[in-house]
Amino acid sequence: MRWLYSTLSGPENVPAQDASELLGVARGLPVWDALIVVAENQDCPRVHVSWHDGHGFVVHCFEDRESWGFFLAEAPSFSSPEVKIAMGGQALEKWPRQLFVDSDRALEALAFFLKTGKQNGTQHWVRTDAFPREIVWEGRECREAWEKKQRATKEE
Repeated sequence: MRWLYSTLSGPENVPAQDASELLGVARGLPVWDALIVVAENQDCPRVHVSWHDGHGFVVHCFEDRESWGFFLAEAPSFSSPEVKIAMGGQALEKWPRQLFVDSDRALEALAFFLKTGKQNGTQHWVRTDAFPREIVWEGRECREAWEKKQRATKEE
């Protein structure tokens, strides 16, 4: 299978060869952006990878079109949501820290995906709707109110 990657802010349909190179690309992206790796001329399998400075990588895998998507996790159980994550400008949520993985775990998952198009079964994965999360704000109106409150708090 031939893999291609793109980002929201940059190039499209770039050949994806090496997992460590792809993690380097993800690490250099803006906080709101993500690396998307997909099989050539297909919607799936695909994986999204994003870097969150101070927390680690988020790896989100879709093996086929029917998949709800699964996140790579550091452990099978989760702490309370505490790490803020921007959802493409549409929402701000808090997620458990176990969904942010170190470079070694992300590299292992991505290398396996590039070989097989699948999640690595030796790692912990959690379905998109199966972990605790907290919505900080959702939608433009709520985002603007939250940003206004943050500015006012900083000025005090």
